[in-house]
Amino acid sequence: PGELEEEQEIRPISWRTQDETAETRGVIIGRLFHKAIHRWCFPGDPLLEGLLESEALRSGLVNADLKAAAIEGAKAHLERLHAHPLWQEIHTVSERYHELPFTLQVNNHTQIGFIDLVYRDEVGWHIIDFKTDPIATTAQRDALVEKYTRQIQRYRQAVRQLLKVDPS
Repeated sequence: PGELEEEQEIRPISWRTQDETAETRGVIIGRLFHKAIHRWCFPGDPLLEGLLESEALRSGLVNADLKAAAIEGAKAHLERLHAHPLWQEIHTVSERYHELPFTLQVNNHTQIGFIDLVYRDEVGWHIIDFKTDPIATTAQRDALVEKYTRQIQRYRQAVRQLLKVDPS
């Protein structure tokens, strides 16, 4: 057998989660939430349930109780966003991009990613990066702000390159 045949026999490992840890639950809720945001799909939309169910399974969640809990967690985040005045602002703009792909060259390194949401209103362009991290204390919030600040700076640089605008 040739080298190519040997490589074809290697199958990717499929992982499934049966255990719930705060980290696993948060990651999966985040995936479900982001998939719904990408489709701009919110509670009340008949497509939401199937979308979240499919994404939960794709994320490896096969335990029915854990899957249901993750779906409910994602829905709770979506409901909070949908009830917020920012949702109405974003929903009514004429130009918005969900999961905007980007590639940046920074110091001879290629950075590839997706920006959750970029939209333009009468003031200008805005970047929204949704986070589903639990925050119980001011110290946790401050640590998360520090953690994600560099990410937002990369996003601003990417939007400048892609759209030739300076976002807020």
